[in-house]
Amino acid sequence: MAIACGNTFVLKPSERDPSSALFVAGIIPGILTGLGTILVAYVISKRRGYRGLEKMGTPREILLALRRSIWAILTPVVILGGIYTGVFTPTEAAVVAVFYSLFVAAFVYRTIGLRDLVEILVDAAVTSSVIMFIVVFAGIFTWTASVIGVIDKAAQLIVGISPNAVVMIILIDILLLALGMVLDAISISYLLMPILIPVLEAFGIDPVWYGVIFISALAVGQATPPVGVNLFTAANLIGSDVDAVAKEAIPYVIMDVIVLIILSLLPILSLYLPIKAGLYAP
Repeated sequence: MAIACGNTFVLKPSERDPSSALFVAGIIPGILTGLGTILVAYVISKRRGYRGLEKMGTPREILLALRRSIWAILTPVVILGGIYTGVFTPTEAAVVAVFYSLFVAAFVYRTIGLRDLVEILVDAAVTSSVIMFIVVFAGIFTWTASVIGVIDKAAQLIVGISPNAVVMIILIDILLLALGMVLDAISISYLLMPILIPVLEAFGIDPVWYGVIFISALAVGQATPPVGVNLFTAANLIGSDVDAVAKEAIPYVIMDVIVLIILSLLPILSLYLPIKAGLYAP
């Protein structure tokens, strides 16, 4: 269990499967984020007078819709079931999800043809190449910074700002939120993690716990302009401009930041399930 000792939160993680530990650690934070999103949506809907469907479908229509969508509904069952039963790891689950979705779309619902598949592969290749360029140059940057001692000096500088671990975590969160406005999540990860890891070790901060905080902060950055990937995606889907979508996203971003602060102050929210699941040493 996570124990607050002075200014640090110390917990030795199990080395059996750190990826599974990190995956399970994100369940409660994910639920909190989802509940916060529901709350914001409910308040906005009430104030603006939004209403749902005036008439629900008949039981026959509901059952028919359920039968037609059963293959899509089974997607999280296959993915999470495979992870929890140990058939594949969370990382391998991404590959399983892609092939399962492709199979359902091509052979069950028949919404993807050969021409569509070619376009999908081309788009995936372009996107992957961009990411790989970022990864390569970030790797070069990390190696260069390590060789000339920049990472060590930067880590020492950050550690020297405050001896309090909570203050340090909040400051790093602010840095991540600020960088999320101008950089994508992958770039931030490759540029900052080599610097942050020595800082976490210096304060005795559990890496799995902070992994959840780190990902949560990066997720907020995906919805903040001017480089908010989710904003561009949403604007493209609804045929609107990014500024209008960004304005509507402000209440949700505020709620996400509140959840991030809660996670930063209460490590047990992230570490309780991995401990109970036996992914951490007692």
